[in-house]
Amino acid sequence: MEFKLRHFSYLSNAQNLENILSDAVVAKPIGFPYGERKANLEVEIERYIDDCRVLYEVVANGEVVGFVGFCQPNERDVFRLTKLEEFRGNQDFCEILSETCLEVSFALRSDYIGKGLGTRAVNAAINQIFKYHKCACITAFYGIFRDTGENTRSKNLMQRLGFVPFATYSHLPLASGDEVGAQVCYLLNPLLKQKIEGRGLEEFNFGARQI
Repeated sequence: MEFKLRHFSYLSNAQNLENILSDAVVAKPIGFPYGERKANLEVEIERYIDDCRVLYEVVANGEVVGFVGFCQPNERDVFRLTKLEEFRGNQDFCEILSETCLEVSFALRSDYIGKGLGTRAVNAAINQIFKYHKCACITAFYGIFRDTGENTRSKNLMQRLGFVPFATYSHLPLASGDEVGAQVCYLLNPLLKQKIEGRGLEEFNFGARQI
């Protein structure tokens, strides 16, 4: 399936996001309002757009069928990340992570779920962020719901992309009104990973980031 990423703008209409997230199958796993709280969806979408540092639309067959967004991550997540063994004791790397880390979130229209497009679209978006925005690290989380259990689609996608778990929350309140457990994971910029491993890649210049 052919697709492209397109930078979001209000000219392309926030209604596209609302159309995708009006389906509870799509909205619930990523914490957007559904069911009785669906009336709050428009407000939460506007808040999400404002929070995104970078937001891509996923376009397939001439239609917007999904999105991939990158926001400022939870400060607690970044703090826990800097305490991991590979960063401990290296203040420079901790500062780089704190200043350039982003959190990814994504959704696809329900009729495109399960066709491999999610993995391809999120991977392409992450490559763009690492290459052009000089991001050092990307975090993500998937929820564990009391009624339906683990969000296996998101978990499997994170594993395919190479994300590594590093923190678990026993409860996390969402805009949907659900309270879930959460597994938080991270993915390092490959150039930064090589530098940490001692390869000394000087061309990784965080000062050039354009976020």
